[in-house]
Amino acid sequence: MKKYVHASQFNKIIHSGCACFRFPSFVDSHHGHVIFANLNILSRPSLIELFSKGTKFRSGFLSMLSIDEAIDKGLKKFVNKQEELLGVQGILSEWKAKVLLFVQKRTRAS
Repeated sequence: MKKYVHASQFNKIIHSGCACFRFPSFVDSHHGHVIFANLNILSRPSLIELFSKGTKFRSGFLSMLSIDEAIDKGLKKFVNKQEELLGVQGILSEWKAKVLLFVQKRTRAS
């Protein structure tokens, strides 16, 4: 079962600010946020291992094919849901194809 955040909850989250105040001993006075290099602040070994790899770490390289497949899968899911809600079938196929073409052009233009 999917859960959705109600607009009022979303606004509360967005406007609540950060939670850095909960860790005052780690707050950097210049930035006003938690900044640390000591990974012992983390309690889960898997997070310590991940953070120790640094901010530039990526767990794997995605091929353009896998990116296209993920976008196609997401679009299919979206189109199926919209057509189901509308009680129609196949009316968004052309739109989906155009979106995929647009995305492919943009991702390969760089």
